Amino acid sequence: MQVRYFGRIKVPANSNKFTIILMPDTQYYTEEPQGNNGGNIAMLNAQTMWIANNRASKNIVYVGQLGDCVQNGDNPPGANNEIEWQRFAPAIANIESPSLTGLPQGIPFGACVGNHDQTPNGSPTGTTTYFNQYMGTSHFSGRSYYGGHYGTNNDNHYELFSASGIDFMVISFEYDQTTGFAAAGGALDWAENLVQNNPTKKVIVMTHYGLNETGTSFSTQGNSIYSRLKVYPNFCLLVCGHIHQSDGEAQRTDIYTGNRVHTMLSDYQARAGGGNGLLRILEFDPALSKISVKTYSPYSDSYETDADSQFELSFNMLPFIGQINNVSSGTRPCFNWNNLAFSTNYEWNMELYDGTNITVGPIWNFTTPAGAALPVTMLDFNTNTENKKVKLSWKTANESNNNRFEIERSKDGTSFVKLGEVPGRGNSTTTQEYRFNDEQPISGKNFYRLKQVDIDGHFKYSDVRLVLINDPRMFVIYPSPVLGTGIVSIYLKNEVRGSLKITISDMAGKIVYAETKNNPGNNFSIKTNLPSGTYVAKLAATGLDASQKFIVASQ
Repeated sequence: MQVRYFGRIKVPANSNKFTIILMPDTQYYTEEPQGNNGGNIAMLNAQTMWIANNRASKNIVYVGQLGDCVQNGDNPPGANNEIEWQRFAPAIANIESPSLTGLPQGIPFGACVGNHDQTPNGSPTGTTTYFNQYMGTSHFSGRSYYGGHYGTNNDNHYELFSASGIDFMVISFEYDQTTGFAAAGGALDWAENLVQNNPTKKVIVMTHYGLNETGTSFSTQGNSIYSRLKVYPNFCLLVCGHIHQSDGEAQRTDIYTGNRVHTMLSDYQARAGGGNGLLRILEFDPALSKISVKTYSPYSDSYETDADSQFELSFNMLPFIGQINNVSSGTRPCFNWNNLAFSTNYEWNMELYDGTNITVGPIWNFTTPAGAALPVTMLDFNTNTENKKVKLSWKTANESNNNRFEIERSKDGTSFVKLGEVPGRGNSTTTQEYRFNDEQPISGKNFYRLKQVDIDGHFKYSDVRLVLINDPRMFVIYPSPVLGTGIVSIYLKNEVRGSLKITISDMAGKIVYAETKNNPGNNFSIKTNLPSGTYVAKLAATGLDASQKFIVASQ
C-alpha cells in the first residue's frame, strides 16, 4: 500500500469552486466559405460571448482551445489568405476583453496548433504563419499569465494561473505525430523540464490529437506525452480534440505508481452545425476533490447529458507534500510535515493506492501552536566542488540552545532527503564555523539546505544552494521559471573572486537590469522586480563571459 499526503495553509477562499472552459475544433465556424456542415462564425461568437458574460458567475479562470482554430491554415480559398483568422481573432477578443470580463487582461487563454492550422495540413515542419501572426508571442507578450514558448515561435507554449489557492500550468503542444516530437532537445524535453521544475503546480497538457475515440489507446503523440510525464505527481490532466468518427467524445484514467492522469477527448465538428457551438465546462470543487464535466452549447442554449458528455472525475487539489511506500495493512503510517509556520491553520488529506485503485480521504484541519523565532543567527552558507565532491560550509553569529544542523539534499529542489548532521555549539556569542562534505553528489542538479534544530526540537531551514555536477553550463538561474517575487537566484559553476557584472535584457535587447557584485561566491540572489516575460541574463567576470535565457512567471 502507498500512502500519499497533500496539504497547504488553509484560507477560506481556497474552498471556492472555479471553472475551466475547453473549446474543441472551431474550424467549421471560421472556414471560408462559410457553411461547411452547417457551421458559421455566429457559433464561435456565441461561445466566447457566453464565456465572457459568465466569467464572474462561474468563476471562469482559464479557457483553452484544442486546435484546428481554422480549416485551411495559411492557404484558404479566395483572395484573402487571412479571412479565417480574421474571423477567429475577433471572437477570441471577447474572452480577452477587460470590459466584457471585468479583468484587466481578460481571462487567461491558450490555443493549440491543430493539423488544419499547419500548411501543409498535418506537417509540424510546415508553416503556421497566421497562427503566429494572430496568436503568437507578440499577442501574448505583456500578459502576466503567459509563461513562454519553445523554439522560435508560439506553436508550443504554456500559461500560468492560480485559482482557489491552487497553482496551475497549462502546456500546449502543436499537432506532431512524428518521432521528432519526443527526440532529444525537442518540444517534449522542453515540457518535461517545465513539469519537473514546477512540482507545486498542477499541470494540464493540451494537444490537438492525444486520444482515440474508443478511449482505449493514445495517439502516437498522446502516448509520448503520457509515457514521459506520468512519473511526475503534478501531471494530472491531458485534454484533446481532433477525432470525430462517432460522437467525438472519450475519456480514460491511467495510474502509474500512484500518479493519476485523466485524459479527455471532445470534438463535435461532425455534428450538425459543425459542432453547433458545443464546448466543455470543467467545474473544480476543492472541498469535494472532484471535477464536474458538462457539455453545453451557448449557441443553442442546450446541454448534452449522456454518460460521456456529463460525468465527474476525482481530483485532489491540494499540493503534494510526500508519501510513504510499502505500508502494511492494519498499520498506522506516520508522516512528518516539516517547516510549518507558527500559529497557522493548515488543511490536509491523503490518498491510498493499492496498486490498482486510488482512494482519496476527506480534508482535515489543524492549527500549529504559537512559538518564537529560533535563536540562531546564520551569517553565510556556501558550497563548492572539489574532485567531484561537494563541500558545504556555513557560519553563525550567535547561538542559543542549538542542538544540531541536519544537511539535506534534493534533485528537484522540492523533495529533500537527509545526508547527515553536524552537532551545534549549544550556546555561543562568537562566530562559529561548520563544514560538511557530500562524498557522492548526484550527476546533474544538487540542491542543498540546512535544517537547524534546537534542543527543544523546534527547527528552521536555511536558504537553498544549487550545485551542478557533470554539467557544462557556466551558470544556472533557478527556479525555472523564476517566480514573480522579484528574486532571481544564480549559481556559478566556478566561484567568482572579484567583480561580477550582471546585465538582464528583454527579448528586444533593451537592458532592464544591471548590477555589479564584488566577490559574490558561487550562489547568490538578486532582486529585479521584473514583470513576467522572457529575458536574457549576461554575466561577465575574469574567466567568465556567458549568457542564459530565462522566464519570469507571475506569482
